[in-house]
Amino acid sequence: MPSLEEVVSRVGKQSNLAISLFCYLIADAFVSENRLLTYSILAMLIISGPMAAGKKRGRRLVTLVLAVAMIGLGYASTVSQSPQLDFIAYMVASLFFMDMIYLISRSVLIEQTRVTGETLWAAINIYLLFGMMFAFLYSAVLALNPGAFAGGILENESQDITQSMVYYSFVTMTTLGYGDIAPHGRLAEDLAILQALTGQIYLVVIMARLVSLAVTTRDRE
Repeated sequence: MPSLEEVVSRVGKQSNLAISLFCYLIADAFVSENRLLTYSILAMLIISGPMAAGKKRGRRLVTLVLAVAMIGLGYASTVSQSPQLDFIAYMVASLFFMDMIYLISRSVLIEQTRVTGETLWAAINIYLLFGMMFAFLYSAVLALNPGAFAGGILENESQDITQSMVYYSFVTMTTLGYGDIAPHGRLAEDLAILQALTGQIYLVVIMARLVSLAVTTRDRE
């Protein structure tokens, strides 16, 4: 019987991770009032994330530990209702997504010598992971300072703030700027500026990298 890693490899590690991320973003819209269920859906990344993150088993183990810690602290903070534990859980989640961005960028986009389907999926994944990383950073800021963001959508107490911050994160990164959520305070404003710049710079850099790889692949053939 093939192992789980062999099954995932046949599908494609990066495409499998992309499916998990899109499933989380879609499903999260229907479970906004159940934070435990939200973290359960996020647990899909425990399987797909480390497998897509790199080639070395030891390094993937570090990513797996961060993923398990993210889910465990998420459950614990939900039960305890402690702002301090919320902050720690959100920061660990941010570290997990940051780690994923670094490993996928290095192993697929930097070390890769040709454009493949997995390369394109990796480029999409990194963009989505940036959005998730900033969403949890915003959530961490909001956990310690409830006044860091303002907007009618945040006044719905039945809705998990993480979902609102995921929405705000992607609206900011794509520079849509609807204005229904606004940062208040230097830290929240600086994070929003940093994300907006990151989103635009990433698109320019990744397009240049993919074109460069495509030209190199064509010349070799």
